[in-house]
Amino acid sequence: MTERNTSQCNQERRSLLIGAGKIAAGAALVSAGSFTLPKLAKAKAAATQWPWPYVKLDPAKTADLAYEEWYRVFCGTRSR
Repeated sequence: MTERNTSQCNQERRSLLIGAGKIAAGAALVSAGSFTLPKLAKAKAAATQWPWPYVKLDPAKTADLAYEEWYRVFCGTRSR
C-alpha cells in the first residue's frame, strides 16, 4: 500500500468506528429507557396491592423453621 492509501484507510476505519460507537450508544440509551420506564410504572402499581394479608411472624418459630429448612434443602440433598 502506498502512504496515501494507508492514511485514507485509517481515516475510513476511524470514521467507521466513530459511527459504530454512536449507533451503539444510541441503542443503549433507547433500550435502557424503554425497559426502565414501564417497570417503574408497574412497580408503583404493584406496591399498592398485595395478594396476601400481612401476618406478624413469631421470631422463634421462624428461626427454627429457617434453621431446619436450611439443612433439609441445602445439605440434605445432592447438588445437581
